Amino acid sequence: MPRVTVATCIDAEYNITFASNLNKLCSTEVVVIAAETSDLMEWYPLIEEKYMHLIMYAGDKNYEIFETTHVGSCTICLVKTFNEAVKHALTYEKDVVIIGCETSIRLALVNAHVNSIRIQRDDPCTDCTEVYDYIGKVSVESPLSSSKDDLSKQFAQLEDEKELIISLTNKSEEKYLKLLRKLLKAPTRPNRTSVPVRGVFGKTLRFSLSDVGGRVLPLLTTKKVPFESVFEELKMFIHGDTTNSRLKAKGIKIWDGNSTRAYLDSRGLDYPEGTLGPIYGFSWRKYGADWKDPASTGIDQLKNVIDTLRTNPSDRRMLVTAWNPSILEEMALPPCHYTFQFHCDFTDDKPSALNCLVNMRSADVALGVPFNIASYAMLTHIISLITGISPGTLVLVMGDCHIYENHIEGIQKQLNRIPKRFPHLVFNNTITDIDTVDDLQYEIIGYESDSYIRLHMAV
Repeated sequence: MPRVTVATCIDAEYNITFASNLNKLCSTEVVVIAAETSDLMEWYPLIEEKYMHLIMYAGDKNYEIFETTHVGSCTICLVKTFNEAVKHALTYEKDVVIIGCETSIRLALVNAHVNSIRIQRDDPCTDCTEVYDYIGKVSVESPLSSSKDDLSKQFAQLEDEKELIISLTNKSEEKYLKLLRKLLKAPTRPNRTSVPVRGVFGKTLRFSLSDVGGRVLPLLTTKKVPFESVFEELKMFIHGDTTNSRLKAKGIKIWDGNSTRAYLDSRGLDYPEGTLGPIYGFSWRKYGADWKDPASTGIDQLKNVIDTLRTNPSDRRMLVTAWNPSILEEMALPPCHYTFQFHCDFTDDKPSALNCLVNMRSADVALGVPFNIASYAMLTHIISLITGISPGTLVLVMGDCHIYENHIEGIQKQLNRIPKRFPHLVFNNTITDIDTVDDLQYEIIGYESDSYIRLHMAV
């Protein structure tokens, strides 16, 4: 996979610039730059010297777009957007360098393909405020510390080396892949299905839900995650459904295996086919009610949590449970993710970030966990939207972590892939009530992933 680096220089006052070190920054054959940055004629000698391919983007400027102009054996083209320029640059299958100042850096920081920053120093520097503002807020997992004092120490190495390389790799997905590698080496042990598993106990994954580009949606990039199916299942839970009808009507099959006649009979459940019983969402919305009686009411845990976030966001009891021992045997499948808890960070006595911690008794790491990550991230974003509290961090605490033997070939394929940056989530409207979730309109921006890996669910 080609390395895509955003490169810039800093001067003695720590202003971001690049002109003085242009020749050094253009360290590869493929370069992306804003069309307004420099007179094209200034690039001709460098292009001919380096045998470069130069891709410029117009942005909001009214330039006449052109596909390709040849300068000797090299090419220049002008496309409309930054993202188009990066995609075009990658077609050369060579390392790419993006040269620029504030605008290019900001765009690069939220592009899925950019995986490093290179900063060169012209003169000794004493203040890192500007670079901190442009680069230091990439995410809470950024290799740049959130502390300006710590950041100054990191840049101190520029005194000797005059260059700093900052990795922007997707550390959260790398930790997920590391867990898969660990599970491949784990011992085989029995389980309730007919498919052997390999497992370990007690693991945690963390995902930042915001960065400099806005709301982050942690969809795995080393295989495509079908988010429409994830969101439809989440809506099924939010509405407290006890049947598979909502998903079946949309052609989504993720609960089919647990609602067939044969499966229900194996559980001793004399339900009509497609009935799931009082699974997840029923307890979220009607805990303690009689699920067979539509008129029966219980405790609406989800709405209670939202009300508490609005009125007492420092509360330590904002927890929703799907684990009700009195009706476990009436469920088609007892809940794997059995509780989730909300927590707020505070700034100046006001809630500044909404965090969610999910407890899982059983984690099918290859097939189920990517869904769980995306689903609870979306739930946190929705409640963030409803309450007006910015999204913070999603934490998954997994008890029995396992992979199935029939998933191993797909896992090995996935482990040969390199994570990209997570996409961003944009809501095109707002809602104030969780019951109107069907009205929510959203866009996923910048989701770049490898292809699907088909894995079969062990029933």
